[in-house]
Amino acid sequence: MKGWLKMKRWKKAAALIAIATLIFGVLSGCESMLERDFYSVSQHKMSTSAPAYQDDGITGYYDLKSAVLNLVRTGVPEKLIRISSYNGNLDEDFKKISQDLLEQDALTAYTVSSIVYEQTRILTYQEVRITIHYSKTALDTDKIIDVINAADFERKVLEELQNYPSKLVFKINYINYSNEIISDLFLKSYYNNPDAAYGLSGYTVRMYPESGTERIAEIDIQYLGQKDDIMKKSKQTNSLAIDITKKVKNNDHLVNAFNIYHYLTQNVIFDSQAMHVETEMKGMQPKSDPYTAYGALIKKTAAPEGYAIAFKKICDLSGIECIVINGTLNDKTPMVWNLVKLNGYWYHVDTAMAAKTKDSSAYFLKNDEAMRKTHGWNQDEYPKADGKEFSYNEAIKRSYQ
Repeated sequence: MKGWLKMKRWKKAAALIAIATLIFGVLSGCESMLERDFYSVSQHKMSTSAPAYQDDGITGYYDLKSAVLNLVRTGVPEKLIRISSYNGNLDEDFKKISQDLLEQDALTAYTVSSIVYEQTRILTYQEVRITIHYSKTALDTDKIIDVINAADFERKVLEELQNYPSKLVFKINYINYSNEIISDLFLKSYYNNPDAAYGLSGYTVRMYPESGTERIAEIDIQYLGQKDDIMKKSKQTNSLAIDITKKVKNNDHLVNAFNIYHYLTQNVIFDSQAMHVETEMKGMQPKSDPYTAYGALIKKTAAPEGYAIAFKKICDLSGIECIVINGTLNDKTPMVWNLVKLNGYWYHVDTAMAAKTKDSSAYFLKNDEAMRKTHGWNQDEYPKADGKEFSYNEAIKRSYQ
């Protein structure tokens, strides 16, 4: 009996132990579940392979200047740079760099209105935020045309004028040209493009910066009337000029040049009123019809500019090398006439003065020495006219052969 009681007690104890174990296991499992769902711990591992910031490698004035200039070149408006070691005064250097670029660098002077920087010290390095405020768009910058000398400038202006642009922008490299020189070169290019020399109302030249051997020239151009109307006049003039060329053309270039000269002096009326306006405005009057080939060939009346541009137009169609000169008479009256190249030599031709004075022999195929008696011009800008082989009388003689 006692043995049975002991075994019963032992079984009861074992059962209690089992129940306790089960309860403990359940509770232990609940605690694990709570811990897994609502609480976690992760250990932060310090990196030893790279610094906590990116050093931009700027250690001095020229590095900083190069960095700012690169932002301007690429059109970036803002950048954060980090400097860990700088040799110099960052504040003073940045002010000098900003001023130098705005006053000396062509692209910066043209496209940027201001450069601002903010400096923050962070433990072992300096954080610098550079902000650039642009006055021109990326599209404006893309339209800048590089030129290397006066001839290159004139050639590219000639090309661009065919489209009657309202603005031209050139980056002029290696030459220090003033506003006045650029203005003269632009007008020279205009005169020497007969197909585009119509309706110029005015133009303004701005240079960025004010001096230096690398500058940007911005030329704002205004026209009389709409582009379609101007192009229509150009087309009409070109058509008539082709017809005239067929009538006067001769295989002998001397005779051909004489025939063109004779046609203009005999068929175009000298416009004294337009000449008076040109004199009053010193050659800067709006280029209405009398000052164009349209006035000379279509309307049959012209001021000196109209005669000279028409003469060049027909020479071009005839295969005769010819340019327009912008100068004065010896009394300082503005005057425009031509240089024509025959047998390798240049000669002066002034159809307007021949028409005005009715003295054809006085203004055809003159060399520099003879032309200086009545005209003045910047001889550095034009070819030397030293031809002596041909003359008015020789042209008359050959025309009858």
